[in-house]
Amino acid sequence: RCVFVQGSAGTGKSLLGWRLVQQYGSLSDEERNTARMPIVISLPLVAAAVRRAIDGDAGGFLVHRLVEQCCPNPSLRSKYARLYEEDQEAIYMRRFVFVLDDVDELGDKLMIHKLFNYWAWLNSVFVVCCRTGFFSNDSEGYEHVCPRDATGKAPLRSQMPAVHLRPFDEAQVGTYIANFARRYATAHEGWTAQVYERRLQSFPQLKDFLKEPLLLFMVLSVLPTVSNVVGEVTHRLDRPYIIVSNDADAFPTMARAELYALFGFQWARREAGRRYPDGDRNRQDWIEATTHGVTLFCEAIPFQMA
Repeated sequence: RCVFVQGSAGTGKSLLGWRLVQQYGSLSDEERNTARMPIVISLPLVAAAVRRAIDGDAGGFLVHRLVEQCCPNPSLRSKYARLYEEDQEAIYMRRFVFVLDDVDELGDKLMIHKLFNYWAWLNSVFVVCCRTGFFSNDSEGYEHVCPRDATGKAPLRSQMPAVHLRPFDEAQVGTYIANFARRYATAHEGWTAQVYERRLQSFPQLKDFLKEPLLLFMVLSVLPTVSNVVGEVTHRLDRPYIIVSNDADAFPTMARAELYALFGFQWARREAGRRYPDGDRNRQDWIEATTHGVTLFCEAIPFQMA
């Protein structure tokens, strides 16, 4: 009922949790009655609560995260949290998948196992996600994340298999590109798998990005934005908010920040079209507000692909 997931940046650790949420949302009411409800918790977003729980009584940590995600009205959350805490046995018997994500982004190596009572949530599953290399070895990782036995002392390693998400090899990259080209053939007319592979040769510095599933998706998504089918550069970014057109030589390498910005801008335009009809004044306002947020995020990224 516990899984320890490790992988480098972009291999899909966080996407695992959100994919569970997406799949759960597609179930019928009848199917949800027997399925486990996913609760994805980004630990850095509730870092203060994490530290309080680990240093003191962690009994209510998952209950409060559950209430936060299931109760859209903040003013009612404390009320529901009290009700749940008064009837803990009932909530413990419900079926959940708790995804404790971004352990490494907490900075310190904390005793994460204290956040969940393995013996109380008998019908629930726990997935702990962490970047590869944060713990010096598997033994150290298990010491911090593995549930304990009934005495609360010995790690139950046999109850927590480890899953290592590996980067794509060359064959997997090729398969992914072929599948991507087929799926998005309508959105990117003329972009076959062969075209994607030829255009990628114009950006050799992206080679390492292609091994990471999330970044590979981002690269393929923005490639038709920065290059056309015949290989002419159409748009590149100087700083994330300045678009440079038809300048193939000005920026020979693509920074990770630029990739994120291009993908974020592309998503903002697509999402605005879904939210607002043509001519709606809120549409452009939403795009500008969203791209401003993307810009601030990307300007804070201190590294680039050399």
